[in-house]
Amino acid sequence: MRSDELFTEIKFVIENFGEPLTELFEETLVLAEQHAADVTALKIIFNSLVTIAKCFYSLNYQDLPEFFEDNMSRWFPRFLPLLKLQNKLLYTDDSEEVGLLEMLKSQVCENVALYAQKYDEEFAPSCPALWKPSGNSCYPPLKR
Repeated sequence: MRSDELFTEIKFVIENFGEPLTELFEETLVLAEQHAADVTALKIIFNSLVTIAKCFYSLNYQDLPEFFEDNMSRWFPRFLPLLKLQNKLLYTDDSEEVGLLEMLKSQVCENVALYAQKYDEEFAPSCPALWKPSGNSCYPPLKR
């Protein structure tokens, strides 16, 4: 059920938080590159990236906000390298424990799946070829 009160709140949050969240995402990715060999910094940075990715999902779940529709090019091209990222400093020694890198990759897949399922018409034109079901995607290739 669509609630006008909820959408008013979401709109207010996005108008005031959409750009700062996007800038924080971009700057945090720069920090991840700069500190790629510092395990302590990486843990903080990747924990932040997981939180940012969860915020992105939450702000986009009810409806596709105009801000995020207009700024897909700032988010999705940066999501793909995160799925490809390998850094042994972010893996855990415990095979039963999920590491920060896996948590981030999982959330990125949820974000992409949300757009692909709910906003496919808006998402398809800006969807890089690599997101198409084939080699590098969140899901295994479809068997024909």
